[in-house]
Amino acid sequence: MKRFLGPALATTLLFTSISGVLAAKAEKEETVVCPVLKQKVPKSKAIKVVHNGKTYYVCCDSCAEQIRSGKFK
Repeated sequence: MKRFLGPALATTLLFTSISGVLAAKAEKEETVVCPVLKQKVPKSKAIKVVHNGKTYYVCCDSCAEQIRSGKFK
C-alpha cells in the first residue's frame, strides 16, 4: 500500500525546501555598510555612487544624493 501526501502537504514541503535554499543563499550574499546611515545592505541592492574618484555603496537615493552633492564627509 502506497502512501500519498496529498497536494496541500506536498506543496508545503516543496515551498519549505525552496525557502531553505533561498535563505542559505541570502546568508552568503555579500553585504556593504552605507557610509551615511551606517546600515548593512546587500551589495546587489545597494546603489553605487562614484564621487571624486571614490566608490561608495549606499542604501537609498537620499544617501546617494548626499554623497553626490558633497554634503557627506
